[in-house]
Amino acid sequence: MKRYVLIYAERFPSAFGNPVLLIHRTKEDWQKGLFNLPGGHIEDGETPIQAAVRELKEETGLVADEIDSTILGELKGIFGSVIVVHCLYMGWKNREALTHCNEGKIVQMQFCDAQYDPRLIANLQLIIPLCQACLTGWVITQGDTPSELQTQLKVC
Repeated sequence: MKRYVLIYAERFPSAFGNPVLLIHRTKEDWQKGLFNLPGGHIEDGETPIQAAVRELKEETGLVADEIDSTILGELKGIFGSVIVVHCLYMGWKNREALTHCNEGKIVQMQFCDAQYDPRLIANLQLIIPLCQACLTGWVITQGDTPSELQTQLKVC
């Protein structure tokens, strides 16, 4: 089974209202033209945190000064894989404006602006609010819908 990281990154220190770091993808046919979080596969011998730091650097050029990384949750059954979702709060060493990367265009936008954009990958409508709330231990399996998950969260 392949394992992946999906990275929710914020400027350090974290503050309510920080924009979400997204990539407007130009590669990978299934996500070309869509907004996604940075991420990728975990290489052999690599921890999920090491993979998250590497993927963030590869995809955005961002280098973390400080990292407080927590595994928030998992996506299961997506393309037969397990995707581990990390939350990275960091100070960025490179302070210049972020615009393009090797995966597409870097976009920083408020979630309230992104959540109903048809270019946002659908499961991010669930994942980003969970990350913003720093909720841990959640699992999203293929077939979950926003209404099902909201009901589960209300019960908890």
